[in-house]
Amino acid sequence: MVVQERWHALLWSAVPHRVVESGPTELISWVPTGAVGTYASNRELPEAARLSRDERKLLALRSRHAQVIES
Repeated sequence: MVVQERWHALLWSAVPHRVVESGPTELISWVPTGAVGTYASNRELPEAARLSRDERKLLALRSRHAQVIES
């Protein structure tokens, strides 16, 4: 499954997980070593330097600038 985090209804991150166990009241998942996910980033966006944290997050989301992460 892919676990997605959203902020202001925009996709912030997406990371693949494997379901280890699933029951009516709990779900146990695992992120395998080497799994590749993505998250919004404002790095390399020069206009971000003068913005508040929330404004930088929104800029990253709206610009669709993302970084790939490997676990």
